[in-house]
Amino acid sequence: MSDIKSPAISYLEFGSYEPDTGNRYVYDFRKDSQAYDWFMHARYANDIVTYHDLLSLFEQNRLDELHALYVKHMHHPNDFLFTVNKALALTLTRPRFAELGQTLFGCIDALIFVRALLSRVMSDLIVPAPESIHWVGVDISHYFNRLAKLMHCSCHVSTSSETQDLQSVEGVFFAKGITLLYAVADADSLANMLSQGEIALFDYSFRLQTADKTQIGTGLDVHYLDRATFLDSYKRIRMSGRDIWVRGNAHINEAQGTLYIEGFCASENMAMAYLELQRQWHDAWIQAGTWLAPLLHEQGPEYFSWQPLSSALSQLLPNDQLVC
Repeated sequence: MSDIKSPAISYLEFGSYEPDTGNRYVYDFRKDSQAYDWFMHARYANDIVTYHDLLSLFEQNRLDELHALYVKHMHHPNDFLFTVNKALALTLTRPRFAELGQTLFGCIDALIFVRALLSRVMSDLIVPAPESIHWVGVDISHYFNRLAKLMHCSCHVSTSSETQDLQSVEGVFFAKGITLLYAVADADSLANMLSQGEIALFDYSFRLQTADKTQIGTGLDVHYLDRATFLDSYKRIRMSGRDIWVRGNAHINEAQGTLYIEGFCASENMAMAYLELQRQWHDAWIQAGTWLAPLLHEQGPEYFSWQPLSSALSQLLPNDQLVC
């Protein structure tokens, strides 16, 4: 018998359930890319609506109601703080924002809310208006590439399915860790991805031992680079004149055999300017009072500390001769 496993597939099922009898009825069933597109469309559209609802509460000065709405409706608890990171970076760069895996480009709607909020707690900070920014998105989904533009007609939005369209030395680049796992399979591609724009914001995980190609709940393949390959990529980044800075939450996941980092990649001058804005933001949300802090998924001093990746690796992998 063959031991080759069939690949997992994504599916989306809609139906009804009768609690008294336990009977289930399926009204519609979709699979593969259509299932993924339809589900993620609903999920990210929900986030977009939530940010507009948050803005309405903020404009009415109903600040104490923000947290309950955010927790109830936002899918990822870290979305608000990640949007703040993007807003801070955009104040330092030319007006371009590129994202790998932008889906609906909901970060545009998120920025509208965060921009209003930051104008209150960091009044000297000038966050560019979304209409003044060139938004560049690369996604494998034609459906999302079309919708991202249709849903943001007032903004300059360009979308593509080709990663080379991300190439630019201007602006901010952003990618979620899971998206990088989908897209990156070697040291060159990771180094190239994190060298985009004037500053690249990201999180990422790599295997401590053997590289791994696996599947997650979506049925799509992800690539975990091994430690040596990741460190090779990091050396290439440093040789180019940039460095990676990470938060204090860098850690080893013993159960999964991975090391996780969250941070940014930039030149020294850009890094120092961005770290200063992060310090000012940290002071601002503390001084704002009880209404703002609950929107942050992390509030501890460890999360708001930063260090070069080389320092973090020396602490986490003290016996690794490959650490640069």
